Amino acid sequence: MTPILVTIILLSLAGYVWAEPEVLEEDIEQVTLDLMVPPTCPAAIMLGISPSQIVRPSNIADFGVYISDVSEGFTTVPSDFAVQVAPFWVGGFGRNMTLAEFASGSDVIQNSLQSLSISIASRGTEVDTIAVRRLAVSLGFTPARGAFGERGYTLEEALAEVNSIMDRVNGEWAELSEQTIASDSILLSWEAQRDAAEGDTLGLLAKIAEREEMLSQVALQQVESRYAADLERLESIIESVANNRTGFKLDLAAGCIFEIPELSFDDGQLTQLSAWGTFGYEWSQSFLLAGAWYRHDAGETDLSSIDVGASVGLTGLGPLEVSGEFLGRFFTESDDLEDQWRTVVGVSYRVWKGTSVAASFGRGFGDEGSLISALSIGLALGSDRPGGI
Repeated sequence: MTPILVTIILLSLAGYVWAEPEVLEEDIEQVTLDLMVPPTCPAAIMLGISPSQIVRPSNIADFGVYISDVSEGFTTVPSDFAVQVAPFWVGGFGRNMTLAEFASGSDVIQNSLQSLSISIASRGTEVDTIAVRRLAVSLGFTPARGAFGERGYTLEEALAEVNSIMDRVNGEWAELSEQTIASDSILLSWEAQRDAAEGDTLGLLAKIAEREEMLSQVALQQVESRYAADLERLESIIESVANNRTGFKLDLAAGCIFEIPELSFDDGQLTQLSAWGTFGYEWSQSFLLAGAWYRHDAGETDLSSIDVGASVGLTGLGPLEVSGEFLGRFFTESDDLEDQWRTVVGVSYRVWKGTSVAASFGRGFGDEGSLISALSIGLALGSDRPGGI
């Protein structure tokens, strides 16, 4: 990261805490840190497009996309995909939100509104040799999502430390800029010409302004070199805090699945109703979650089942995340069906902001267990969050 960009980021963040240091306003820009991660899309979970069934709740994006089972060197259009929309953020309701309201994880109403999502997923399959498209529609929200924090820092504490450093950086920058400008011989010569000139001095004034800006940036680079270690450390703290909510988490969702023959839309029918919850605790570098899932087959079988299980994962590996989950399935209205189980190991890598690639391997549900071997891509798009982050 260049010195100028580091300073712009810190200046933008410092402007949202209690003390307001003197800064050169023309150098402040709105900057977005990587708050958004690929979506935990409920509809994708229902159809098995998501690499895991027990998914860790995270900061929701305005709009998210899942693409699964991409094959043939990424040259074909994927047939399995899901999209997710967050009405609170798409509708602009978060524009006037304070940083404290966004960062806090204790307000159940705020948590639920900010995390509310509507998702739709589509997956192709065959039923009795007939090509069928399964369409899932789901609604989900997270009443308890944890609070920002990393290695003992809350978001407010990290920003307060930024403000403390920037007090010194801005003070030295302003002082050194003033000294540099006041002692520059070229600038002094131009200013003398300006004072002695009669008539049009616009060209000279423009040259003086450009020279002052250049000298100010030179002074900034000198100050940044003195604080290079502090700036690098603070950048790491802020990015870690912004990307991670820790504490107790609770995620709730419900949805339904339709099966629609690809050659006969009018013959589509409702085949499944589902509701589920995920709860657990996330630390700064790991998480432990449990989940329960009720599923009712609204089609010909009219069966109901309950899935219960747990997931554990490591998140303190930079852009890499590793997780494993185990679930059991129990049929509530039939003595003829044996209980089933599923176990999956997943690896996810954040390629760049809001984008990750995930691979999952394991044993699926079924009497003898089906092979799970899937690749998926998650994309998150959205607007800035309160505080410019």
